[in-house]
Amino acid sequence: PEEVWEGGKYHEAYQQWRRYLITSSAREIARAVHSLDPYVCVSLAARSSVDWAYQSDAQVWWEWVREGILDFVCPMNYTTDPDRFVAVMQSHLPLVRGDVPYYSGIGVYEMEDYPQFEKNVLLGRELGQDGFVAFEIRKLRRMLEDSKAGLTSRPALLPHRAPETRFFFDPSGRETGEGFPVYSSGRPVSCKADVMFRGKIREGIAGIRGDIVLQKPGGETVGKLRTIELKKSSVVELSVEPPGPGRYRLALCGVMALSTGSERPFIVKSFPFEVAAP
Repeated sequence: PEEVWEGGKYHEAYQQWRRYLITSSAREIARAVHSLDPYVCVSLAARSSVDWAYQSDAQVWWEWVREGILDFVCPMNYTTDPDRFVAVMQSHLPLVRGDVPYYSGIGVYEMEDYPQFEKNVLLGRELGQDGFVAFEIRKLRRMLEDSKAGLTSRPALLPHRAPETRFFFDPSGRETGEGFPVYSSGRPVSCKADVMFRGKIREGIAGIRGDIVLQKPGGETVGKLRTIELKKSSVVELSVEPPGPGRYRLALCGVMALSTGSERPFIVKSFPFEVAAP
C-alpha cells in the first residue's frame, strides 16, 4: 500500500515492524540452532553499509551482536578501493566493540590480482579485524597459487573456536572514531581478562595454559604480560605498559586441554586500544 512507502503516513511504523520481524526471526533461528547443537555457530554476511542495512534491509545486525544472536559477524566489505574498505570498517567497529569476532568480508571476485586482496587483509588487521572471509573460493584459490600461499601459508586459529574470553579495560574517558579507548603514553593501563571454560568447543575444555601478550594489530608481539595455567574459569588482573604511542591489542595465545585428552592451540584478542603521545 502507498501508505507504507516513503512519504506515506505509515512508512516508519512499517519499517519498525520489518526490523522487528527480521530481528525476531534471527533470534528464533539462533535459539533453535543452539538448542539442537550448542556448538554450531550462527553468523551473518552483514550488509556493509549501516544505513542501507537499517533502511533497506531492515537488518539491525549490530543489535544482534549485542544480544548474543550472532557468534561472529562477517560484514560484506566488498570493494577494490582501500580507502572505502577502511571507512566501512571504521563505521562498524564502534558497533561491535569486540563483543564477537569480526571477520571482514573481502570481495575477491571483484579483484584483479593477489596484491589487491593482500592490501585489504593487511588494512583490516591494522584496524583490528579478527580475520577475513573471502568471496569467492575459486578465484581466491587461483590467487593463492600464484602468490605461493602468502598470507595463508600457515593454519588459521579461529577466535570463535577459542575459550570465551572478555578483556575489560579501565575507562579512559577518550575514544577514537572507531571506539578504541585512548590512554596517555608513559602510564600503565589496568585491565582484566575473564577467561571462561566454555566456548564453541564440542569436546569440552579441561585446562588452559598460555601467555597473555601485548601485540600490534598486525600480530607482532611486543611484550609478554603473564603466563597462565588454569583448571577453571578465572579473572586475571593485568597491568599493561605499552612501549610507546600507537595502537595495540591484548592476546591470549595458548593450548586448550580438551576433555577427550587431546590438545588444541588457540588465540583470542581484545578490542584494540590506543596510546597517545604525551
